[in-house]
Amino acid sequence: DTHVHLFDPSRPQGVPYSGPRGQPPQMALPAYYRLQIPGTGITGAVVVEASPWIEDNLWILERANSDSLFVGVVGSLDPSKPDFGEYLNRFSKDPLWKGIRYARIWQMDNGKQVLKPGMAEGLKLLSQAGQTLDMANPSFDLLRGALLAMDAAPDLHVVMDHMPSLDPETQPLYDSLIAELGSRPNFAIK
Repeated sequence: DTHVHLFDPSRPQGVPYSGPRGQPPQMALPAYYRLQIPGTGITGAVVVEASPWIEDNLWILERANSDSLFVGVVGSLDPSKPDFGEYLNRFSKDPLWKGIRYARIWQMDNGKQVLKPGMAEGLKLLSQAGQTLDMANPSFDLLRGALLAMDAAPDLHVVMDHMPSLDPETQPLYDSLIAELGSRPNFAIK
């Protein structure tokens, strides 16, 4: 993958994510990545926050700033929250901070997918800050959500993480959504 996570399940408060489900908790700290990269040609990594806890944004920034291997941080904030702008401004002061990862930007309204209340304003703030919105674990709703995000904030850069493998029966719908997303110059897949 083109990003990594940092987490330490031995912290007193624990962690909401400590590796793939069904496996024992794992440790993911800068020193562990340093041990894995000799001979690979890897020169840098972007940390993407795997925790929804606001405080963990600072925790990953501190760890990322401790090792030059890390060239960027994508945090975790909810753009629809009233305090989003305050947190975005605070974390953006760190030059490693590049954007946020937040997937569920929509809700259903009478069977139609629409942005959550307050989401458009938050996405515009993110775009004005020149930062990215990462969205992960794609589904058709998530792909449509990416289109909603870019419609609300046309200059917003959206990065789709972990592209799915789909059932062949759904290929035409997938191809249609990817073609529409692909026509947007500010959309990228990793």
